[in-house]
Amino acid sequence: MEYELNLRDYVRIFQKRKWTVILMPILAGLLGYFLTPEPPTVFEATGRIRVVTRSQPLDLMMQTFYYYEEGNRLDTHAEVMLSREVLKEVGVSLGRLIDEDGTPLTDAQIATNAADLGFISSLRDSIVPTVVEGTSILSISVRRPNREDAILYLNALLDTYTKRNEYEVNEDIIKGLDFLSNRLGQVEADLEASQTNLVGFMLANAERLSLGTDEISQTHRELRLAEADIAALDGAILVLDEASAGNFAPRLDMLSSLTTSPEIAQNYALLRDLDGELRTLLSYQTRESPEVIAVADQLRGMAAGFRATFASKRAALIVERDALQEKFLAMPANDAELDRLRAEVTLNAEIHAQVRSQHETAALSNSQKTQEIQIIERAIDAVLVTESGRASRGLIAAAIGLLLGIVIALLVETLDTSIGAIEDVESLLNVPVIGVIPPINFDGIRAIIRNTMPQMLENPDIDQFSSLVTHYDPRSPVAEAYRALRTNIEKARAPADAKIIMVTSSVLEEGKTTTSANLALSFAQMGRKTLLLAADLRRPNIHRIFGLQKEPGLADVLTGSMPWESATRGLSDILLGELPMDIVMLTPGMDNLHVLPSGSNPLNPAELLSSEAMRNLLDELRDAFDIIIIDTPPIIPVTDSAVLAEHTDGIVLIYEVGKVGRDVLKRAKSHFDNVHADIWGIVMNDVRAEAETTLRDTDYYYYHYRYEEGSRASSPGILGSFGRAASKILGRRA
Repeated sequence: MEYELNLRDYVRIFQKRKWTVILMPILAGLLGYFLTPEPPTVFEATGRIRVVTRSQPLDLMMQTFYYYEEGNRLDTHAEVMLSREVLKEVGVSLGRLIDEDGTPLTDAQIATNAADLGFISSLRDSIVPTVVEGTSILSISVRRPNREDAILYLNALLDTYTKRNEYEVNEDIIKGLDFLSNRLGQVEADLEASQTNLVGFMLANAERLSLGTDEISQTHRELRLAEADIAALDGAILVLDEASAGNFAPRLDMLSSLTTSPEIAQNYALLRDLDGELRTLLSYQTRESPEVIAVADQLRGMAAGFRATFASKRAALIVERDALQEKFLAMPANDAELDRLRAEVTLNAEIHAQVRSQHETAALSNSQKTQEIQIIERAIDAVLVTESGRASRGLIAAAIGLLLGIVIALLVETLDTSIGAIEDVESLLNVPVIGVIPPINFDGIRAIIRNTMPQMLENPDIDQFSSLVTHYDPRSPVAEAYRALRTNIEKARAPADAKIIMVTSSVLEEGKTTTSANLALSFAQMGRKTLLLAADLRRPNIHRIFGLQKEPGLADVLTGSMPWESATRGLSDILLGELPMDIVMLTPGMDNLHVLPSGSNPLNPAELLSSEAMRNLLDELRDAFDIIIIDTPPIIPVTDSAVLAEHTDGIVLIYEVGKVGRDVLKRAKSHFDNVHADIWGIVMNDVRAEAETTLRDTDYYYYHYRYEEGSRASSPGILGSFGRAASKILGRRA
């Protein structure tokens, strides 16, 4: 069975474990304060950059079909800014990552130098890029130990990243201009060579040329143009094959210089736009992003279509070329050569003009480079940053210590199943504690028996005899505790004039039988006609305390073997038992006590106790006696007490301190709650003092009156010890 804690339980736990809850935050706070080093001096410089989004037609189209968020671009820039390549370039600009001749260090050189690696790591840790919400602005902070370094490092980062981004964004334009510059030089050399060859051939063969034959020149020129177009188509097909195969960066720039065909030039313009868009996307996205894949697929599809068109045109040009070649071979050789040279000059001149025009266009584009990153705020000063110091760390540690103290208190309370204070028992069971019994001083009782009847010490039941402390040592604190218990029971039974009281415990050996015997004798000493009923039919022990025979007894009465009057023992039976007369008559009151032993051992004790015969017997006994004390088995191991509880007026539950845990005690009470039994109270048994010798000088100890020569004699010793224990249990000072 599980029990939930309420607010009252938590308050009780924290009161009980208050020092744990108090000391833990104090200790943690002190440790946090003294173990925290003083924070270093740090200066912070801040700058800002603006990320400009290029709006090309294809960009707008892709944003229509795909989810696009400006924050993604800003986060990408923030991550790229912290990459090793960027940090390495910053280090080079600061003059740190270079060799003796000023050459930037390679990655291999940096990897083998701990100082260089530490510089890059420290630089990365000092940079904090932050996206300004709702804008396209990145705020960048750099923290360094001194003001000048913070400003210098931040501005170097801004300049380096801006230049790097500008190169990456305009990389296609720069590479295209380089390619066209090289191509223009080749075309100019080819034009000059063809012109030189034409002049030299005309001077060498002036008398053998048919200069008036226009048809030869025209045919040769058409043949050369066809061959040039075929070569251009071959180059275009190779480039388109590369694009169709899935290359994300095909060299489409080559198409513009391979031919003068307007159709190829027009197709090149379309492919170039797609290729430019693809390169733009690749500058800040990966190849696996949906936008890049979509543009690449469109580029491949368009390239495949153009490739088929160009292949068909090439086949037609080959047929035309073959026809012109067949026609040309029939012309005079010199005229054909002259026309070939003229056509070559003309062709090279046209190619030169086209490449030159493209070069001028590329040069103009290069002069108008796109800038995606704009520095809108540079660092001109750095502010001193105050980091959390000892006091704040100490407060944080104290808060953690408080939480840890609460957790430890709850954990210790969970693991500690013992109950040591009256408030603990009462709050746990919601039942009052009506008695606190100290340990019996068996040695003192044996000394009394030795002085009265020494031969009794040889009796094997001497321990059982000694447990009747209210008879052998009526002035002891234990006897006083039993009389206090009797008084509390009198208050509990007074309103309804209850008579039948059941004494039981949670488990074995908690002192229920000893309590039953002493409680019964206490009532008898008051002059009450008292019956002590031994209902523990499984492990009977009542008869040994009084030196009686076990049989006949309760079991025999319930089985109908004899009436209860014949099985009940009185003073005469006790005198005829094992106890000598001097011992029996040691204290008055034994004549009011009657004992009904357990009797023979039954096979079905629970059934006998729950029988109609038991109910009828109790009704008869109620009329015959003033008080009936029933000693029953423990409630947890067997059900005897539970079945008998409904026939009694009240229950006294014995709890030996430290014997069982709180869950067991709760389960015992729940068994009685299930049968709607009335528990009058709890008796805390065997309550031990912490010390014997330190209490003699204290004011708090139990005492009793002795009417000897009219004076009051106090008994500190064990009485004082018990007082100290009771003070601890009650949780308050007398």
